[in-house]
Amino acid sequence: MSVFSRGSEPIQESNAGGMFWRPDAKAPINRAFILAPSLDNILVAPKYGVFEVSGGPCNASWIDIGASDVGNILGIKPSVKAFVWVLVPNDLKDKSKGYSAKMWECSKTHFSTIVTQIQEFGSDLQGLMVVLKKDGNRWSISANNAPKAHAVDGEVLEAEWKAISDKGLDGISDDSQEAVGKLVGLIPTQELQKKFLIERIQKKNPKVVNWAGVLRAFGLAAPEVEEESDVDEL
Repeated sequence: MSVFSRGSEPIQESNAGGMFWRPDAKAPINRAFILAPSLDNILVAPKYGVFEVSGGPCNASWIDIGASDVGNILGIKPSVKAFVWVLVPNDLKDKSKGYSAKMWECSKTHFSTIVTQIQEFGSDLQGLMVVLKKDGNRWSISANNAPKAHAVDGEVLEAEWKAISDKGLDGISDDSQEAVGKLVGLIPTQELQKKFLIERIQKKNPKVVNWAGVLRAFGLAAPEVEEESDVDEL
């Protein structure tokens, strides 16, 4: 059973490098164009995030796999994310410099803005222009039909989407969902999640060699067991 829902379904409340679009908080604006032709091509799932800047023992994020997820043991809560393929201008001021296809990890609030524009105002999803900028401590977003000065040619959008589909990353089939999952941080079992966190925290603190050490790093009581490494046993 997939851990993802689709963008066309109601979003439930939540219990790779250069391939990602990360809007620049210091830029006057950030602009991108949605590549997916349908909301069904957009996968949605809760995702955990632990960050040193917020007091976490490491930087780590992973998709929620449900009741068995280690996030439940650690007492943290995931946030709903939508994973949206977008086309990002290589130069905001010069269309001739082309575009790059990127994966955008979109918050529930921002994705709701997109869905509203599609479902209530009748805009086409493919080619929809999203503009983000940071105002103080908050991001603002607009999602609208692109004006002529910024619009991407339909043939370009279709070709870029075909390239994504040909790579098996269109989110439709089970295999495609698995491929997208690997890209966005799906770690499919609790055992592998534990190994992942042990190794992440161990980079900051070599004394963390097992799951008990992870629990202590999160400020939780660890069971009284002999301190042996269990990284290779998982």
